[in-house]
Amino acid sequence: MVIQHNIAAMTGSRELNIVTNNKAKSAEKLSSGYRINRAADDAAGLAISEKMRREIRGLSQGSRNIQEGISLCQVADGYLAEVHDMIQRINELAVKGANDTLTSSDRSFINDEVQAIKTEMSRIFDTATYNEIPIFHVPYMLEVEPDPEPYDIQLFYSSSGVIGGLEFNNIRYSIEELRNIPASQGQSMKLDANGIATEDQEVTFKLNYESGEEVKLKLKKGQSLAEVKREYNWNADDTGIYVNNVLAATWAELGISSTDNAARNVAFTHRGMKISFDVEEGHGINDIKNGINGDSFTSAATWDIGVSGATGRAIAPIVGNSTTRVAVTNSNKDDINDKYYISATSDGLAITKTEADGSNSTTTSRTAWNNISYSGNPIVDWGEDVDNNDSSQISFDNNSTYHYVSPDSGVPIQYYFKLADAASKPEVINILDGTAITGSIVCPTSTTSSNSALTISDKRIDGNNDDAFALQNSYGRNFDSSQSSGSTALGGNVTWKKIIVGDARQNEYDDPETGRVVTGSTDNTTDVERLYKVDQGDGTYKYYKVTETQHDQNWNYARYKTYHWEEKCKLEYSGQLGSAVMDSIEGNEISFNVSRTDTTSYTGNEKYNYYSNMLEITDLDSAGLVDGDFTEKTYSEFEVGRRYNTQAERYSAETTSTGSNVISNGSNSYTTSGEFVKDGDNSSDYAFKFTHRITYQELYNMISGSTGSSSITTKSSGAAYRNFTPNQPVGTLSEPDFLSITVNPPKKHCIIQCAPDVEDQHEINMEWSPLNLSIAGISGADCTTKARSLSTITLAKESLNIIAEERSTFGSYQNRLEHAARYTDNTVENTQASESRIRDTEMAHELSYYSNAQIIAQAGQMILAQANQTTQGVMNLLQ
Repeated sequence: MVIQHNIAAMTGSRELNIVTNNKAKSAEKLSSGYRINRAADDAAGLAISEKMRREIRGLSQGSRNIQEGISLCQVADGYLAEVHDMIQRINELAVKGANDTLTSSDRSFINDEVQAIKTEMSRIFDTATYNEIPIFHVPYMLEVEPDPEPYDIQLFYSSSGVIGGLEFNNIRYSIEELRNIPASQGQSMKLDANGIATEDQEVTFKLNYESGEEVKLKLKKGQSLAEVKREYNWNADDTGIYVNNVLAATWAELGISSTDNAARNVAFTHRGMKISFDVEEGHGINDIKNGINGDSFTSAATWDIGVSGATGRAIAPIVGNSTTRVAVTNSNKDDINDKYYISATSDGLAITKTEADGSNSTTTSRTAWNNISYSGNPIVDWGEDVDNNDSSQISFDNNSTYHYVSPDSGVPIQYYFKLADAASKPEVINILDGTAITGSIVCPTSTTSSNSALTISDKRIDGNNDDAFALQNSYGRNFDSSQSSGSTALGGNVTWKKIIVGDARQNEYDDPETGRVVTGSTDNTTDVERLYKVDQGDGTYKYYKVTETQHDQNWNYARYKTYHWEEKCKLEYSGQLGSAVMDSIEGNEISFNVSRTDTTSYTGNEKYNYYSNMLEITDLDSAGLVDGDFTEKTYSEFEVGRRYNTQAERYSAETTSTGSNVISNGSNSYTTSGEFVKDGDNSSDYAFKFTHRITYQELYNMISGSTGSSSITTKSSGAAYRNFTPNQPVGTLSEPDFLSITVNPPKKHCIIQCAPDVEDQHEINMEWSPLNLSIAGISGADCTTKARSLSTITLAKESLNIIAEERSTFGSYQNRLEHAARYTDNTVENTQASESRIRDTEMAHELSYYSNAQIIAQAGQMILAQANQTTQGVMNLLQ
């Protein structure tokens, strides 16, 4: 027995190790679920599996990318759905604004809402984002609005309603000229003689009048020039921004520097268009140039302008200060009040004058159309000439005011007018010819009277009208020497003369003479105290103490006699004003009720004594008297209050005085009204009316034949002049409105990576248009007038189509992405199944293998144990 090498044990151990390793690998596969856990498990299978895993994981991320693309479409569609609703509201408001039942203020309220909606739409376009990525906004994407209407292109007529051609920046190109653009300038348009396109076309040519300016026109077959679209482009260099190769704004004008600029909106105006764009934060001129030129952020944008409707426009409206103030002078006073008219012919304008009575007409020399200009731009090319249009052939437009001055130096009438862009020469001539130039003459004067008794009213000579001028002229006003304020224009007077009617006294009578009347008296007296003894007749006596007054009295006497009669008179008026003598005017006849009282005066004298203050004395002793102190009187000789010793009354010679004439109605007023009418003139041609007031007494006091007067002064308060105002010509045409402005932007791109490959077919390239008001075609929406409301209806219709197209684009992409998501998910599933078959553990098979390995390992352990027992037996023998 060999014990040095236990070959059986070694063999068992080796086999057991192999089985154990296989069991471990099988356990790894069962526990991990993968058949290939390392390259050694299946090198080729591992390579195939990893390639499939790349596809599976890449496709899974691609599916998630697709879902994000779907979300982008849904967000964009949500924004545009609201924009769609806003445009529908604008359309609704435009239909409302086009109704004739509205006033201009009603439309202004409607337009306020339209502009507010436009502002909100613009905000949506600027701020709509997905994951902070702008959806519709593009850096340096311009916005173009009419300001208020682009006049850089316009249609014009050769006659009423007949298209004559196109006008570019107020220079007309006839249909014939458009059909025959010189080859050196570019392409001719394919038009028939009526301006109808004979084929689809996009033609480009350069204009003569502006160096390098480019015109690009689009027209489809069968369309007329009224449906033309002009395409504009812009670019920038170190100087500034150009539109169609014409410098539109310099950087300095825009406030943009070469260094960093703050983020803001920049706008400038070019030929009736307001062009604006956003400057990015920190961008200098070079960055902005790149953005505009499309060298960095995006490609350069263009825009189209086309007709959106038509506006009824006055063909040749009077504007500005068309009222001509012409001073009246002695040299033109006979012409200033004539009738004047505009005379228009194909050769130009003149003024026709017709005498005020219509007896004669004359016309001034004619001013040619090309001598009527605005800021040096004459009315030259009416579109009638087939020639080489250049900068000297400026036609007209309704934004320019033209000034015509009559060559008549005496009456230099001026005339300011505009011309509708589309108007033809025959239409303009027809409207202007015969336009009446009216206006009254102003004569600022003041007529006054120096006598307050004579008041002046209804001063027709003072009126600021033709009649006042005619009167002042007729009455001899010197218009050359009365121009300064306050100077005398006309001087004169009104004189009145008293005329007695009939006899001086009429219906005379007198009152009976009034008796003697004491008109005054004087009484000179002397008092003496007397004592009297009076026999009572019965043998008894009484004693009295009395006062004896000695009188010397004088009287003034008068007798009156009154006479009554009537007198009649009237006033006769005459006067002179300037060189005119007034017609004689007689006042009303009036009667004075006159009275006079004559007085006869004389004096009288009388002397007498008079007893008074009698005091009876009964006690002589107590009175200190004796009987002998008294003078004895009989009772008849003594009586208190009796006159005695009277002298006969004496009278002086009579003196008669004649009294003043007095009128009983003297406080009444004599009032005469009259009119200052030039001698020999019609009574309706009076200069003024006057009223003379004088009392009857004052008039009576006037001596027959005497006169009174008042000086009359007509003073100017300034120069006399006439305002010549042309009547507004009546005539309109339907002028196309080029309000349809649509920006043609570069496309926005969004690439959806759908698979783990770089080939284009594994990407979905989403493209849509950036949006702003101009791109949406709604920037020109305006409802301030009926015509603009009608144009806005057209703009809203087109804008709805533009937004609908964009929504359709996003909807289409969403449908496509949903399909891509489904088949990508399916591909991931199928590829995953294939990869599973290569790499995943077949559990049933591997369990069987693992069980088998486990049994074999157990058997190997048993055999190894038996082999070890064999050598152990030898050891036992040795013991």
